Amino acid sequence: MKTEIVDIEEIKELIFSYASGDYQKRAAISEKFDERDTIMGAINMLGEELEVTTVSRDYFSSIYNAVAEMLFLVSPAGIIDEGNDAVLRELGNEASGFVGVQINELMEAEVDFDQIFGNDNIDYISLETRFYDSNGDLIPFSVSISRIPDDVHNRLLLIAKNVTEQKKTEQLILQTIIDTEEKERKRLAFDLHDSLGQEINAVKMYLNVAGY
Repeated sequence: MKTEIVDIEEIKELIFSYASGDYQKRAAISEKFDERDTIMGAINMLGEELEVTTVSRDYFSSIYNAVAEMLFLVSPAGIIDEGNDAVLRELGNEASGFVGVQINELMEAEVDFDQIFGNDNIDYISLETRFYDSNGDLIPFSVSISRIPDDVHNRLLLIAKNVTEQKKTEQLILQTIIDTEEKERKRLAFDLHDSLGQEINAVKMYLNVAGY
């Protein structure tokens, strides 16, 4: 009869803990360092690797969702894989609702992903476009799309920055320039009119004195 060298129930308990997200649980290792300890040690290493990976993923996720700009991970064909929390703030819809959707359906200007990113020499593009919000209104955004280095899924990162306030500022500056130019034009016209009036009066006086 073969004697079990490991406790199957203990292994099942560890695996269940890891599957439920508890990666800190570990099996006790004896001083014998026998075959049982080797197996349990390997399972402990699995738990350590899962814990490190999860911490890294959660850390990235917290940064990803803290960014003010909208972030989308899309396929080389422009299909949305996921988006961050800014999508809800900017467009009024959860990013999860756009998973599997072509990113061009959210934008006014379409990007030809196949033509652009079908070329391995192109790693980055930028453009200005407008996104539709949940009310169907168009919001201006500055967009950059770049390849993600070493991504196993060969995805692209799309960053969209809301430039509504920037556009308002630019429009205000432009209007100020136009108003200033108009005021200067009127001032020059007024000065020219006064100058001509004075010169005409001087000529009249000269002619009167000359007896004409």
